[in-house]
Amino acid sequence: MSANAIDVQRRVVEQGVERIAPLSFAQSRLWFLENAALGGTFNLLYPFRLHGPLNVAALESSFRELVRRQASLRTRFGESDGEPVQIAMLEAHLAWTFRDLAELKLDVDSLLVQEMVRDEATRPFDLRAAAPVRVALLKLGANTHALLFAVHHIVWDGWSWAVTGRELCELYAAFSAATQPSLPQLSIQYADYAQAQRERLAGPTLEQRLDYWRQQLAGAPATLTLPTTGRSAFLPSAPGRTRIVEVPEPLSGALRQLARRENVTLYVLLLSVFQALLSRWSGQDDIVVGTPVAGRTDSETLALVGFFVNLLAIRGNLRGDPPFDQLVRRVRDTVHGALAHQDLPFEKLVQALPRSIDAPTHPIFQVLFGFRNYPRGAFTLSGIAASEIPYADTRSEFDLSLTVAPAQNTLRLEFQYSTAAFDEATIQRFIEHYCQMLEQVVARPQARLSQFEIQTPDERHTLLGEDDQRCRFEVSQTLHELFAAQAAETPDAVALVHENQQLTYRELDERSNQLAHYLVALGVGPEALVGLCLTRSLDLVVAILATLKAGGAYLPLDPENPPGRLRFLLEDAAPRVFVTQQHLLEQLPQAGIPRICIDAEWPQIAKRPRESVRCNTHPDSLAYVIYTSGSTGQPKGATITHRCVARLFAATAEPFDFGVSDVWTLFHSYAFDFSVWEMWGALLHGGRLIVVPSSIARSPEQFHELLSRQGVTVLNQTPGAFRQLCRVDRRTPRPLSLRDVIFGG
Repeated sequence: MSANAIDVQRRVVEQGVERIAPLSFAQSRLWFLENAALGGTFNLLYPFRLHGPLNVAALESSFRELVRRQASLRTRFGESDGEPVQIAMLEAHLAWTFRDLAELKLDVDSLLVQEMVRDEATRPFDLRAAAPVRVALLKLGANTHALLFAVHHIVWDGWSWAVTGRELCELYAAFSAATQPSLPQLSIQYADYAQAQRERLAGPTLEQRLDYWRQQLAGAPATLTLPTTGRSAFLPSAPGRTRIVEVPEPLSGALRQLARRENVTLYVLLLSVFQALLSRWSGQDDIVVGTPVAGRTDSETLALVGFFVNLLAIRGNLRGDPPFDQLVRRVRDTVHGALAHQDLPFEKLVQALPRSIDAPTHPIFQVLFGFRNYPRGAFTLSGIAASEIPYADTRSEFDLSLTVAPAQNTLRLEFQYSTAAFDEATIQRFIEHYCQMLEQVVARPQARLSQFEIQTPDERHTLLGEDDQRCRFEVSQTLHELFAAQAAETPDAVALVHENQQLTYRELDERSNQLAHYLVALGVGPEALVGLCLTRSLDLVVAILATLKAGGAYLPLDPENPPGRLRFLLEDAAPRVFVTQQHLLEQLPQAGIPRICIDAEWPQIAKRPRESVRCNTHPDSLAYVIYTSGSTGQPKGATITHRCVARLFAATAEPFDFGVSDVWTLFHSYAFDFSVWEMWGALLHGGRLIVVPSSIARSPEQFHELLSRQGVTVLNQTPGAFRQLCRVDRRTPRPLSLRDVIFGG
């Protein structure tokens, strides 16, 4: 509808005709969903128990005057020229119901009253024909009534109840005393706000507002990977439940003091804890949480009933495992920026950002954090004691939302969740972890996020067992010492196989000793890094063993990695020397590091002693350094000691019972830590290790044939690779000898 058409409608109103105005952006979204979803989806209910000598006529007059004052409460909805509009009726018949149930001697928790409460909460409004509000008053006794006030969300938000509660109190006092109410006239109505919003956010102005949010959310994850059932709430009609927790003194007081010390609001502090916990649960360091804001930025809107609330997307940056107090400052800055740009309706942001039409989740964020800082507006009537009737909203628009309601000495935490997305046990654990984290940030605000213990004492007790007996596996030897003992026990058993080549344990032990002496002559000693850039071969395992026997630690430089990654690893780790093969020299970066071509220089290496090298290493010496993928930033080197690997096999000895009859595969890249399990699982137990060529590792059909031909008994796989292998297995009659399939990744 054009601005000129609206001006005409305003003039018509002055002549005593219904006023027609466009919907606000938020109303437009609700109007669309209301017509697409089941009726009753957006109903809001305020049930109260009233005790005292109630003046029923005065209460009814109060509600009727409220509807007259607040035009949004006498508004119906429809379309004009194909566009949705709101129509403020000059007079609206208040849907008022009075039922005298005193003879039944019921209380508010009786089944009949509770059934009436549920009916008022779910019975749909006919928004096209009538006003979106109704009131039911149930007389339960001489001085006891139940007041059920139902309203549609399209004309209502949380602040509206504060306005309504205050005005009803004043109106009831006046009508009870047979005097005229003295409430001030409203300078604008909700329709004025909706029209002004449409005019303000048009053309270039809208694009300017969108630019900020596009930049703020660029590259943000579409979903938060919480441990859900795989289903999402998506629509407010999704079944939901609410759990309420009180944070008493002294913790609530300590949180307020911490917020003051950090110079932030309590909202920012508690949102920071919420984001930190979501990060721990999801494993993500980039998360987006929604937060509602009142949307009443103009003073004239503070006294209005209407749907002003807006949703903001608060992006959490938890990269680098920051200390909690640093995270608080990050959140504060993000919130300040969001509030400075809060006038962009969420609906416009959803339309502007790209999104998969198949995504069955709430757009932009699936988790909400709210802080009830608007005036609650206690509902009191002259001479009447009013108390809320317990009523749980059984719907959830989001997978999970936390609303904090501060009181004088406590904090009320309202956790609402979709029962389609979470089971009750999961939510209970989340609540306990949140409360646990509140206590820890108060005690250690400078601690890094990873240092907070989110498990409760009961959880730790359950995980560790009733007596908290922890198994300890003593390790007194290095990996190469354990291998040497195994080689002495089974010297003639085949240790390594690669294509048509093989080495016995004696041969592998002696060859690795010769290379170890060669490395020592080049300056390799305790914990000196040796870069290994070798194809899958017998030489690869020889070089790993030799590095450890020389006292060094190996750095995997898989030649199948991109040159840029190899260059970074060489520069970052700066190994003393690196071992490679002749055919790989051209593709290696020129890093100025001494190198050994194990194949070309083997005649010189073979002249070295076959006896072991005496090196000053121990179980806590460094064994290897493996770099992360770098998918979340620069690759980082993880340093692993001999003890870590040896203890792993000490811990798994009993359940797996690996032995000399086992045949293993070195299937994974030696730059992936799964290879450590594969290699030492075979060589520390006298088994046979089949070094799988790269071409076969990439072919499920050829790999299946190798497993059958070599009689492999222990297979180590990622789930994805194993799934492909299963498909081949179903198509082939080749028998397999597997006794264990071990998954990782």
